[in-house]
Amino acid sequence: TVNLLYGVPPGETSIASLAGGGTLSIEMELLSRLTGDVRFGRAGRLATRALWARRSSDFDLLGKHVDVQHGKWVESLSGIGSNSDSFYEYLIKHHVLFPDDSDHFDSWTMLLSSYNGVFHENRLGDWYGDVEMFGGRHRGIRQVFESLMAFWPGMQVLLGELTPAARSTNAFSLVRELLGLLPERFDFSHWRVDGGGGVSPLRPELLESIYFLHMASSGINVGSTVTTLDSNASRSTGWLW
Repeated sequence: TVNLLYGVPPGETSIASLAGGGTLSIEMELLSRLTGDVRFGRAGRLATRALWARRSSDFDLLGKHVDVQHGKWVESLSGIGSNSDSFYEYLIKHHVLFPDDSDHFDSWTMLLSSYNGVFHENRLGDWYGDVEMFGGRHRGIRQVFESLMAFWPGMQVLLGELTPAARSTNAFSLVRELLGLLPERFDFSHWRVDGGGGVSPLRPELLESIYFLHMASSGINVGSTVTTLDSNASRSTGWLW
């Protein structure tokens, strides 16, 4: 936590989540544009870039918690759910909102490398799990769906990945249809609520992804042949599913 007037509060921890430390660029850039003070946006961009620069060189994966004073990961579990989700989301949305950003802040390049890591290491069919950022999927995958992960198909829509977005949205929606509400955590390998993850905080991520997918696919005839879907999938960013 940082107070914009007085700095870091006394006793504040130096440990930050990937989402907390890397989800500043949009608000801080907007603050800069409203006030004319470029320092806010620059600080947000530097924080995002610093985290991305500390990704694992072999797998393009990022951990969940980092010591911001020393730049060392204190939790090397990597995934797209809790403590991580909005880092990826803000990369694509910053690129959309501020395409004219300078300061060598290339959110698109950072997003593509991060997406590539998730694609190769975290993806299990239409689902996503958590892996060790320095070992990848070879060290095992935690096969638990978290409700926060439901933002991912919406981000894929913004990337142009309509077919995988639709498949994951359908998979995630099956859980909601099964239970009536989307639980905080769901073990998709055993098809049951994971531990104490049965609460439902009514998160909006799944609905946002459904909305993005609806808007992007409006006018696409999905009822005729499979070829129709495949032709639209050819406009993806190049990852073959």
